Amino acid sequence: MTETRMKVDTVSLRGFRETSSGDRLTNVRLQDTDTGMYTTLTNFGPSMLDLFVPGLDGLINVLLGYQTIGEYEKDGSYQGRVAVGRVANRIGGARYTLDGIGEVILEANDGPDSEHPINTLHGGPNGWGNQLWGIKDTGQDDTVAWVKYELNSPDGENGFRGAVNTEVTVSLKNNGDLSFDYLATSADGTPTPINLTFHGYFNLNGVKDGAPTTTIHNHLVTSNATRYQKVDDLLIPTGEIVPVTTEEARRFDFRGGRMIGGTGFGEQGYDNSLVKPEGGNLYVT
Repeated sequence: MTETRMKVDTVSLRGFRETSSGDRLTNVRLQDTDTGMYTTLTNFGPSMLDLFVPGLDGLINVLLGYQTIGEYEKDGSYQGRVAVGRVANRIGGARYTLDGIGEVILEANDGPDSEHPINTLHGGPNGWGNQLWGIKDTGQDDTVAWVKYELNSPDGENGFRGAVNTEVTVSLKNNGDLSFDYLATSADGTPTPINLTFHGYFNLNGVKDGAPTTTIHNHLVTSNATRYQKVDDLLIPTGEIVPVTTEEARRFDFRGGRMIGGTGFGEQGYDNSLVKPEGGNLYVT
């Protein structure tokens, strides 16, 4: 029987065997055996622990990470989390209204400081990115290797209304594409906001022992975004959409490609949403 090019394996990793509460972890590796490219994931979060890609001198890890599960459990930056939610980003005032449901009060876990949280960040203090997920399925063939995670979120979790069943599939394809597919389904018919995202930090110069070897100031970023979304002092979107051609927004203009280090990144960073062009899709490379 001929082996497939793409492989998915369960792997044992020192430091990633059980959570602090004693829950056993399951670690999975997706790999292209031709190029050697692979990524390793664990079902806490779930979290992507590394991403090794072919470089000039062999495989190089380009994803920041930690060496133990305890560090992920304590991490406040959601580093490597595959499914941050129920709502990624911030919900101002830790409350929302939706489809005729009265005001829903959420658990606050963000800003202006840890002692006085007033907003809800990434789903609240026990958001989906801080939970143990089940593995529903794995598979591989000559073109793709994948792992599918699942989580059942009860009504009232962190204050959100409605029970939700969620599946997240992480796929590595033989053309080097890494993709994340999200499916959230209401379990009781109650409307609820959903906005899931991957929250990894990349450094294409390389990562050693989980830390970057250099800054990302030499990274060239290109995007077709013509607008960006403004935020207030607590990083809550104001609802104002600003063209990147205005003086205040020029550092968000990546249409011609710009080095991160030449955009004021060191002083301000980027914590805003780029807005897709009207009638088109958004890309960032």
